[in-house]
Formats: sequence, structure tokens, C-alpha cells
Amino acid sequence: MVCTCNAGYTNTGSADNVVCTDSCTIENGGCGPHATCSHHANTYAVKCTDEADYINTGSGSEEIRT
Repeated sequence: MVCTCNAGYTNTGSADNVVCTDSCTIENGGCGPHATCSHHANTYAVKCTDEADYINTGSGSEEIRT
């Protein structure tokens, strides 16, 4: 049997001991320091919402203040 995590969750265990953790609790889901991590209502995939005055350039480490 192979266990995997659903969308929006990350395996923080191992291949043999799968531990599914909410992706938003791990480094803000990869959203970067000026965004809020949440989940898409239908797919539960990670969704990043930028704070006012910030533009997400596609990488959490490359955000520009406007």
C-alpha cells in the first residue's frame, strides 16, 4: 500500500511513515513573507494572497514592494 497526502498537505514524515501536515504551516506554504497562505475552496491546493503594496513575482523570495 502506498500512502500519499491530499492537496494542501505535505509529507513531513518519510516514505514508510507518512505524516501529512498542512502545507501553510510549513514555511508559509511557499507564499513568501508578504503573503497569506490559504487553501482553494474546491481543490484545497495552496493559495497565496499578497498583502497590499506587494506583487508576487512567482517566487516567495522575489517579491517587490510597490
